[in-house]
Amino acid sequence: MLKRTVDFLSAAAVIAALPVFASGAELSDREIWNLGVEEYRSGDFSNAVQTLGRLESSRTHRTRAAELLARIYHDRAHDPAASGNALEYLEEASRYAQIALRSNPSGEKERRNFARAIGGVEELRETKRINGIMERLGGRDPGSLLRGALADVRNVLEETAAYATNSAEKAVEDADRLSKRLSGIADVWVAVNKAIVAAVTNAEDAATISDRLEQAAKNTDLARRLVGDIEEGAYSAVADVESDVNRFFKMTALPPDALAEGFIAQSNAWQDVAALNGRAWQREALDFTRAFRAKFPAWAKNYEERAAADTNMPPFTAQTQSEISALSTELEKIQIECAAAPLPPEQEKALDILAKIDELMPKEKNGGGKSGAPQGGRGAASSGEKNKEQGKDDGQGDDAPRAGENDGGNQKPQEDGQSGKDAGGEREEPPTDREVEAILQKAKERTDEYESEKKARMRKARLSPGERDW
Repeated sequence: MLKRTVDFLSAAAVIAALPVFASGAELSDREIWNLGVEEYRSGDFSNAVQTLGRLESSRTHRTRAAELLARIYHDRAHDPAASGNALEYLEEASRYAQIALRSNPSGEKERRNFARAIGGVEELRETKRINGIMERLGGRDPGSLLRGALADVRNVLEETAAYATNSAEKAVEDADRLSKRLSGIADVWVAVNKAIVAAVTNAEDAATISDRLEQAAKNTDLARRLVGDIEEGAYSAVADVESDVNRFFKMTALPPDALAEGFIAQSNAWQDVAALNGRAWQREALDFTRAFRAKFPAWAKNYEERAAADTNMPPFTAQTQSEISALSTELEKIQIECAAAPLPPEQEKALDILAKIDELMPKEKNGGGKSGAPQGGRGAASSGEKNKEQGKDDGQGDDAPRAGENDGGNQKPQEDGQSGKDAGGEREEPPTDREVEAILQKAKERTDEYESEKKARMRKARLSPGERDW
């Protein structure tokens, strides 16, 4: 046991040699207490816990038993050998210390004991929560995680617009369900944050991105609480979350995901679907095309390297890559024109180009290189978004900033007259979305290079005895 100078169990100071009572006869509370103390003194903590637990409803010995149990669990929680159960032990210590405190709420000793018992509980709970999230979501590409979160938050946004108008019972039921979905999105922020920070080698850059992701997670938690409580402002809070997810998804989306979302956005623009959360669909389609073009060269190179190590992967020739690059360049030009003045024939042409790009993209069996763009050509609007007013259309859709810049509707404009310096000298301006995106791209390239080198080493390694060269 660890030696600690704590106040736990003033009764321990007066524990003397006490008799052990024979089993068989029914013991009084005093005899049970004495037996439990003797077991504790002899180091038989498991039996001491069981014995003293029998006094939890005792009128005469409940408090002193709770003090000793709090001491036992507290010490076990801080024993390195019990690291896996530290949270469970601390929670039990807190429960018993609370029992003792309730018996004497003004007691200084009881207050100190309770404070020590609960110390570290919240940190351990958070660690346990994060570990659980990483077991479920760890190892996945941040862009694919955020793409799933984007679909979820848009469905939540749609339902939040009207759920409070239902009957009281139905509204409460919907509030609980939607709140849980937002909790799932909050978990995604944790996994994305961990993945990005692990990939960014520059500590300052990692801290900058982590801070922005943590703020997005806080926005999501706020929306979860407002939706769960059916509070005014719930819809606006969810809309902010949608903007956060959409912005970070554009930064992290790999070309297949960017292509798929770009197809949906272009289809919605062609069908003249109402703007989502103040962003016009045509501008969104342009943003995703730019995201695709920015990441395509590095992604294509990485795919070639992986295909060289895995003969099951479809080939991706330089000629095909060149054709895709040319098509995406033409696509961006058309979308720029359509963003300025929507032209249905040109929008239809943009859909045709997106379909051609999708056909040229390599289709991996595991879906890793598949774009996921809706098949069947035009009219493949995303579920729940066809011909529906989703979000706040403030008339600024066509003026929304382009990818890599602040999205419209949810970002505060920069104050005029600020040149990056103040009266005290130079100050560092917060990085723009474009700078953050560049950091993420560099981190992704470093990760891809590492994976390629690892695969190359594996190819050169000799087979172990008995292993077949399939």
